[in-house]
Amino acid sequence: MLIHNCKISIVLIWWVLCTCAIYGLGGGIEAEKISPTDSLIYSCENLPVEFKLWFIHTDPKILWINTPINNTGDYGYSILRDTLAGRGFQNDAENLGSITITDSLCNEYDIIVFGYNIPRDLTVSEQNAVVNFVSAGGGLFVITEYSSGTGRYSDITDDFGITYTGGIDLAFTLSLDTHPITDGVSYIKGNGIMKIGVSSPADCIGDFSYLFSTYCGLAVSEFGSGRVCAIFDELLFVNNYPYPLILEGITDSEHTQFARNLFDWLARTELTYLDTASIRVSVNGTTIDIHDPRLTYADSILTFTPSPDWAEIETVTVCLDSAADGLGNTLDTVLCTYFIVDKSTPIINNMVPWEGSEISDSLFPISAEITENFCDTIFISITVNGQYFTPDSAGCSYDGHWLLLDPVEFGGSWDSGDITACIHAEDICPDSCGSNIADTCWTFTVDFCSPALVWMECPTTNSFVSCDTAKIIFGIHDTTGIEIDTTRIYGTIFNFHSETEIDTIPVSVSEALLFFSGSGDSIISTLYQPVADGDSVIFQLDSVFNEVDCLIYP
Repeated sequence: MLIHNCKISIVLIWWVLCTCAIYGLGGGIEAEKISPTDSLIYSCENLPVEFKLWFIHTDPKILWINTPINNTGDYGYSILRDTLAGRGFQNDAENLGSITITDSLCNEYDIIVFGYNIPRDLTVSEQNAVVNFVSAGGGLFVITEYSSGTGRYSDITDDFGITYTGGIDLAFTLSLDTHPITDGVSYIKGNGIMKIGVSSPADCIGDFSYLFSTYCGLAVSEFGSGRVCAIFDELLFVNNYPYPLILEGITDSEHTQFARNLFDWLARTELTYLDTASIRVSVNGTTIDIHDPRLTYADSILTFTPSPDWAEIETVTVCLDSAADGLGNTLDTVLCTYFIVDKSTPIINNMVPWEGSEISDSLFPISAEITENFCDTIFISITVNGQYFTPDSAGCSYDGHWLLLDPVEFGGSWDSGDITACIHAEDICPDSCGSNIADTCWTFTVDFCSPALVWMECPTTNSFVSCDTAKIIFGIHDTTGIEIDTTRIYGTIFNFHSETEIDTIPVSVSEALLFFSGSGDSIISTLYQPVADGDSVIFQLDSVFNEVDCLIYP
């Protein structure tokens, strides 16, 4: 039997050595910080603090004496061996004919198994070594069948209240009582079995009936710190029993479950646990235990959830002060995490055009000031009437202070009507509980039907000209930035030859006397009108439209 020394590793911080308190079972507790990361700024007002805290044990060692664990044939136990190895058990095989059972030999193992056909009786000294082994916390499993020597095996187990009273060369199925090794097991079958007798401290937890009598086929005993189990047949563990209608060996799922339960029980695995009642955590200097509703432990994770929430710009220190396991190992070195809480969201203001304003410029840039009190802003987007932009988009930029969206830069323009702009901003605080997020929307209006600017360049009012053809030049500028529709510029010339003789002449591009220079929202119009000596001429601009069908003059 080994008394294992165990090392507790406190990840990233320190190492602690301890000695396991339970004879035969090695282990300890290990802890590490999970979240949050030290010395960072977090946005979460209810940010939890997590430590991983769990029990670590050494793999139990089994000594199989005269048991065919390395036999891969039908009557071998190699499948059982591999099943247990997959659950962390180490397996050694010996023949009683070539070894002596001593205290030192027993101390190398956690479980000892005697097969059904040991070749000799144990000496008194060997019997005492087995008793010492169990008393100190070891697990003993004895397998018999109908031909096993009753006295030879009773010498091994009678100190534990278990004896053997004779064999029956027939098949039986055990009726099982509730016990950890029968949990989830409906039946155990045997063929050619041994009757088992029990007395205190042993109990029979599986029996069968034969000739109007009931006999024990499965017995358990708890002696000192150890445990003992005796089973009535060896065939329930064989690889491939050739008579499946009678018995299916270890491939029977009931027998497999029984084997798992049995060796876990013998290894006392239920002691390999973290004692949650021993946990102590300090939060900003105040110590709490697991009874505090803010502290929970599940799936090896110890979680502290603040209530009330963390305060704004609060420096938090949470420490795992101590913990212990079922074997008596203690975590006596403090493990702490430190962080700062910043719950403030980015600030969005000074939006241009401002809320409710009306503009007439389809190319007017949108801008806003975006700042953060503590964390830096990491992600920004702006959506304008469903069109999405980020600072990586053409025409959109952010200099760490101002967000600018210029339609000229991305080759677009604003449509007439209501324009709704929405800005989304997140800061760089780690998003364990979600980033600090600010969302702001506002609406302004673009009106492309604002009056155009119109001016006369020549001739000036009440001036005289000496030409046979009058040259009239006037300018038009659409203040909304929309292109002027030159096909829809209309005017009228009134040519007074005398007080009673007046010519009224419509003016448009279709008259072939109207010419333009410039383009887009600003043009110069030139009109040629024949006149006679003494004529008086009045030019009247009647209406002007732009390309979006707005009447922009008058």
